[in-house]
Amino acid sequence: MSQDEQVRAWLERELDGTVVAFERQERWRAAWFADLTSQGELRRYYVRGHRGGNFREMITLEQEADINRVLHRHGVPVPRVHGMVDDPPAIVMDRLPGRVNLATALDDGERDAVLDQYVDAMCRMHAIDVGEFGALGLPVPADNRAAALSMYTTGERNYRRAKTAPSPMIEFMWRWLCRNVPAGRTQRGLIQGDAAQFLFDQGRMTGLIDFEAAYIGDPIAEFAAMRSRDCEEPLGDIARIARRYEAVTGERVDRDAVEFHTAGWSLMTPFQWEDSVRNPAPGDSWLEYFTWLVGCGRWALEAIAAVAGAPLPTVEPPAQRPSSYSSAAYTNLMALLDEWPTTSAYEGFRADSARAVTRFAEHVHAFGADLERADVEEISELLGTRQPDLATAEAALEQFVLRASPDLDGVLVQYFHRWTQRQQFLIAGTGARHEKLIHLSLQPLTGDAWRAGASLGGTHDLAR
Repeated sequence: MSQDEQVRAWLERELDGTVVAFERQERWRAAWFADLTSQGELRRYYVRGHRGGNFREMITLEQEADINRVLHRHGVPVPRVHGMVDDPPAIVMDRLPGRVNLATALDDGERDAVLDQYVDAMCRMHAIDVGEFGALGLPVPADNRAAALSMYTTGERNYRRAKTAPSPMIEFMWRWLCRNVPAGRTQRGLIQGDAAQFLFDQGRMTGLIDFEAAYIGDPIAEFAAMRSRDCEEPLGDIARIARRYEAVTGERVDRDAVEFHTAGWSLMTPFQWEDSVRNPAPGDSWLEYFTWLVGCGRWALEAIAAVAGAPLPTVEPPAQRPSSYSSAAYTNLMALLDEWPTTSAYEGFRADSARAVTRFAEHVHAFGADLERADVEEISELLGTRQPDLATAEAALEQFVLRASPDLDGVLVQYFHRWTQRQQFLIAGTGARHEKLIHLSLQPLTGDAWRAGASLGGTHDLAR
């Protein structure tokens, strides 16, 4: 039986109904929409599967389902969970009404009303005794440092388990986080992780969704994740959300702490996806993963640069040098992909992904060598020793990063930021599903609403 058939069979058997509508969601994660009739009543469900491939989940699907159950019991608006499919692994939950993305709100009034309801739900979630989530297997931080690094140590552990090659940029960002933990933070709560994910309809937030990155930590981290969410689904003025949160909780939303968690949350994407980018599994949406790694890596570096006071120069586009055969080969391959059978929205998504990877390969062929040469030259200058090739250079740079003192943060963050810009040249124009990610910067933390206050810590022993 196919995955579709297995899910349909589970729904009809366990929920005592007849499937009358069934569709696989158009995305990289296995997920389905299903309508069932039972005793004359129509019921709508969402079936949420795992990501697959080499991705290491932050928490298990079972834990995610249990988190939803706890939140539902405490009156936090989330989908009700009805059970778990064993094969393929998936959560079966109510399909809530509404849509994502406040950019589609009717006007500012609807947007503000929904955001106020979102903040109220978030505050209710943060107020739940963290022991209830600890009972589900989520680590409960013992002190301020553990709370600040809670999610990020999990990401680092996953990254090290899968690491197969030097990754100097990731090592630099991790060391910076460990040296700059915000001091004086005592709040603890369940963090959605990938914040500001909710559905809304006619001025009403119908529920929070997606707790795959949930953890126990400092609630201020939610505002860091809102900045990345805002690039995909505009939230409006995040400072307004922060003021609302302060009014409800009485807790300060501190700029320096938000910058710290912006670096940490953005680093989670390279932590989680670096192995899938280097060693893709069959069927992976490889270019999407690479786009996330580059875009989120750049956001982490920009947050670090904001704290370090390091200017970030712009890299000039490379010259294109395609071979005499590349244009014909590219045209032929794209013509073959245009014949891809698109019998469903999901197959259309896969066909578009294949076209985007083909365009990426053409970009690598056209100017990848010049970009690689620039990396080798810059690393050689940084290390003071001529490097023969990129693999050798990156291995040497990683060792340099591991020994570097904090006074080199500015120089290193500038190099790695230039590296992300060079990768953006390869991604731009491919039509990757999240290509716009590489062109966007996070909403800045400027103005009176963002008040500095948290002290970023001094040098600490690195967590391993």
